[in-house]
Amino acid sequence: MDQFLSLFRQYDVLGAFWANLQLTFWGAIGAFILGTLLALMRISPVPSLRWLGTGYVHLLRNTPLTILMAVAVLGFWTQLKITLSDDFNRNFFAWAVVMLVVYHAAFVCEAIRSGVTDLGSTTMSFWRSQRSATWAGVFPRESATWPRTSLSSTLPEPSGLQASTTRPLAAA
Repeated sequence: MDQFLSLFRQYDVLGAFWANLQLTFWGAIGAFILGTLLALMRISPVPSLRWLGTGYVHLLRNTPLTILMAVAVLGFWTQLKITLSDDFNRNFFAWAVVMLVVYHAAFVCEAIRSGVTDLGSTTMSFWRSQRSATWAGVFPRESATWPRTSLSSTLPEPSGLQASTTRPLAAA
């Protein structure tokens, strides 16, 4: 038991737990915002937006988070000298949040898009018939069920995000 308690004296376990919760909170908020924008791009009537959204999702969903963290820290921060804060710890934390958002937004996007595409062929054909560059045709009044279907498939994402936050903490 004394060896176990010595870990709490030697390491800041509660501080690491708090940092993990902060990474999860900010990563989830950012991923939901970016993922929603990407989902709008994926279901957009504009082909170029659909292409950009699809490219983003396919590129970043299949890239390991460890690689993205290494690119952020070794590429953007160390080589290109792009800093998000003057403080070393805050800069590392900010880059970790940015990469968590970038990575998990692709999964949130697919969860939201799958909820929207579960609406049925009638509603989807209505959307396709709009053929306008405006977002007014993206969420018609008849699609009151898409938030329920999207939310149910998005709920498991924070647990994956929580598991991912241990990588940047281990690097610090």
